[in-house]
Amino acid sequence: MKTLILATALTALSFTAIAEDKPSDKTASCKKISDLAGRYMDLRQSGVPMADIYHTANGDSLIQLMIEQAYEVGRYNTKKYSDAEIVKFKNWWFLSCIKSK
Repeated sequence: MKTLILATALTALSFTAIAEDKPSDKTASCKKISDLAGRYMDLRQSGVPMADIYHTANGDSLIQLMIEQAYEVGRYNTKKYSDAEIVKFKNWWFLSCIKSK
């Protein structure tokens, strides 16, 4: 699981360069960012300690911020609320990405 997150994070790092090309490229890049955010929030909602995943950011400040924000959100005990929080977090990251530049 950690390897998958790391691979996704590395893919997402190309966001800045790709986002400046075409709107469709930016949308695809923002989708990758959103998906990564969803994975981190899913880990948070599953009870994985932040210390166990923080290193997957490899020093990238955007990914570190994503992890920090995920862990600033409360953890929910029911699947319904946990899933809703994951969607909300993904949407926030997608919207922020689309609005950038």
